[in-house]
Amino acid sequence: MLPSTLAVFWAIVFIAVSVNAKVMRIEDVHKNQPGMDPEPSMIQVPKVVKPVVCPKGYRKVTIAGRSTCKAVFN
Repeated sequence: MLPSTLAVFWAIVFIAVSVNAKVMRIEDVHKNQPGMDPEPSMIQVPKVVKPVVCPKGYRKVTIAGRSTCKAVFN
């Protein structure tokens, strides 16, 4: 190999490696962005369960874990 060919070869290798490193860095940034997370985060807002207080003439009915008030006909 001629010295100039060797220099060109190493320049191409260096450029390829640096471009590859830049691409990897960009992918890492995208991976760590909030909201881009494929798996759900462990911090979840707890559901606030309000106690159901029914007015007079209504009774509490729980269907599938949800409480509602139904009118009571006497």
